[in-house]
Amino acid sequence: MLLVVFGAASRRLRMPYPIVLVLAGLAVSLVPGIPRPELEPDVVFLVFLPPLLYAGAWHTSWRVERETAIRLRDEHRISDDVLRQLERELDLTEARLEQARP
Repeated sequence: MLLVVFGAASRRLRMPYPIVLVLAGLAVSLVPGIPRPELEPDVVFLVFLPPLLYAGAWHTSWRVERETAIRLRDEHRISDDVLRQLERELDLTEARLEQARP
């Protein structure tokens, strides 16, 4: 039931639902009187994190990622070589991005 509510809230807020779920989990953890389960870090990294990253990757705008990389290059936080390597590996060329437009 709560997942449906958080899913609707994520659409209304135009936020990716994994982020809304993480924020909801944080809010629930702050409620007094709720028992706190202990989780091993390996369980979090192997069970919970991969689906969140996978879901977020489907909603990633590669054009925005490229623009961010260019901005970082312009701010001298990454080198031109790193930017060219990212463009090659992720196929972020302008022609490829034009083809991906709906």
